[in-house]
Order: sequence, then C-alpha cells, then structure tokens
Amino acid sequence: MVNVAKAIQNKVVLEQLIFERGKLIEGRNKTYNKETHSYKDEGVYDKELDINQNNIFSFINDNFDEIFIEDILLAGDHCGHAPCLLSNDNGSWAITCSGMQNISMDPSWDFEGTFFVEKEEWFPTIREAIKQYVKEIYEGRNND
Repeated sequence: MVNVAKAIQNKVVLEQLIFERGKLIEGRNKTYNKETHSYKDEGVYDKELDINQNNIFSFINDNFDEIFIEDILLAGDHCGHAPCLLSNDNGSWAITCSGMQNISMDPSWDFEGTFFVEKEEWFPTIREAIKQYVKEIYEGRNND
C-alpha cells in the first residue's frame, strides 16, 4: 500500500523534474534551424536531456513503493517512452513501449495499435508490471 502523504511529496519532485525536462526541450527547440534541419548545440541538449531522464528514473527506482502508478507512467511518457499498460484478459498485466500505432493529433480520433509483449513481460499485478518497466529503463540507462 502506498503511503499517500509520501506519494504526494514524490509527485511534486517528479513534476519538478518533468518541468525541468520541458524547459530543456523548449530551449533546444528555440535553436532549430529550418534551413539545415538541425539544432544548434544539439549534443549539449541531448546530454542534458539524458541526465534529466537518468534523474527521473533514478528517483522513481529509489522511491518506487511511494509513487503513484499514474505518476510513473506520466514520467515515462514525458521521457518519450510511451508506456502502454496492457491486460491479457487472464489476470496478467504488462507495460510495453514496443509496438505500432497511428498518431492522433486530435483526441477524438480513433486509435489503432499493435503491441509486442513477450511471455516474460506478463505479471500478476499492475505494480509488478510497472516495476519491471522501471527496472528495464533504469538499468538500461545506467549500463550505457
């Protein structure tokens, strides 16, 4: 069971990290050159965005049991992972970022998606599926 008071505090920390990420993206976007189709100092922004993502997932990993599920999924989405929570209609859950979907520019559009989930990626609870997702992102980021 999540300690609600602690989860609310952690939500504020995550929101701050995501806000910082948004400012980095905004700064990078201001340097876009339409003629060369490139960003000025792109490597600098990429490095800062990587550091920010590492900070986000380190925080989530270290505080996993005291963070709301929605906040973990939103953080992943803000980092460009587009985590999808899936049920197999048999009591198991998975988070995947692998698949294909149409990109809807209007929320009222229909959605079509195909997802790839290996048998090892199914878990008996939503929280266990999300924990595995965080572990893969966190370990992947720290093994680069």
